Amino acid sequence: MHFPGKDQSVKIAPGSADAFDDCLIRNTGPWISRQTNKIIILNSDQDIVEQVYAHICKNYDSPLKINELANQFGVSRSSLFTRFKERCGKTTKQFILIVKIDKAKQMLDETADSVSEIAQEIGFGDYFTFKKATGLSPTEWRKRNH
Repeated sequence: MHFPGKDQSVKIAPGSADAFDDCLIRNTGPWISRQTNKIIILNSDQDIVEQVYAHICKNYDSPLKINELANQFGVSRSSLFTRFKERCGKTTKQFILIVKIDKAKQMLDETADSVSEIAQEIGFGDYFTFKKATGLSPTEWRKRNH
């Protein structure tokens, strides 16, 4: 899966974000979520979920706070949560983490940057988040994949 944004090389590993495939559908009119089987009516060419999705992909390296995203896109926190969960099968917070983890994996595989440089560039506060998500520390990930 390829994400739009400032770094066109951001890719999500196959299988890690399958629930987000549906977020890429650009369509107006009725849409049926594969996760919930609910009919969702898109209210514009680019609905709120798609706008937030693109914003997260473009700004993964910035602090992304759910309340600020909701305010920026003119919806309540609970509305953003509900829309994102129904549309993508994941919460906004989970999606932010998926994007950051996959970018970290990509950088660990493709650059010689230190783990701390990568963590700083992506905006991770600690290494435990990476290990909890992948089962490996960033250093172990790099060694395993080289």
